[in-house]
Amino acid sequence: MVVEFKNQSLKVRFNDSYHNGNIPMLNQLLLQNKIHRTLNISACDFLGHESDLQRRFESNRTVTELIMEYSNNIDILNAIFNSKKNALHQLKLPQSLSIPSILSPFCELLKKNTTFVEIDLMDYTGFKEEAFIIKLLDLLREHKSIRYLSLHVEDIQLSNQKETYMIKSLRRDKFIARLCISESIISREFIEALYHASKVNDTLTYVNFYNSQVTGKDKAQLHSLYASGNLLQLGFYEQTRWHITVGESKPSRGKSTLKFHSYQ
Repeated sequence: MVVEFKNQSLKVRFNDSYHNGNIPMLNQLLLQNKIHRTLNISACDFLGHESDLQRRFESNRTVTELIMEYSNNIDILNAIFNSKKNALHQLKLPQSLSIPSILSPFCELLKKNTTFVEIDLMDYTGFKEEAFIIKLLDLLREHKSIRYLSLHVEDIQLSNQKETYMIKSLRRDKFIARLCISESIISREFIEALYHASKVNDTLTYVNFYNSQVTGKDKAQLHSLYASGNLLQLGFYEQTRWHITVGESKPSRGKSTLKFHSYQ
């Protein structure tokens, strides 16, 4: 077992495939925890013990943010979203939701949840499924509690439905706070929507592009948002987010003289 304490984060990983003892050990750590607000665990460590994990969430009163990687199992997602009277308000799902068949059930669970305020789906790889993006944006527009979304989207193309819905949401809604875009062709209309979300709506604070086509003029307009403080992070990369995140490359400046200011 590996336990890491960093700032207000508690990270726990169990290194064997014998799961029966994992719940009691996690329970003991949570009972002793009085200061760490973020719990970072792996769904793989609790397969077959989802109901026990749900009870741990329900008895928790200290942890307010849950980071759970490899959440690709509907029982694990049920344990997260169906917990009653828990203190969880922030949810981050790294390396999760990678099985297409789980995307629709995830949306249904998200729709019914009334406790989460912030959802982070900004993983190493982006979501390509058009139907999922549309359904996610539609349900968050009407959601009662969720106010902040971090999202990584792939394959935005000129005038496809994904672009149309993203533009509509960026202009009209105020829940997209952080956005990564990969393998996309970025139109002038999309840049204007990003500008509106950051400058006018004052909600979008983070934008990174990976291996996407963005004109120099559009880069300059977004950079003005960074200069004014509306965007706290802005990056344009030739490589994938995976390569950038693991530190194998730096921001691409290409032929532009602009300086870009995002490193994750």
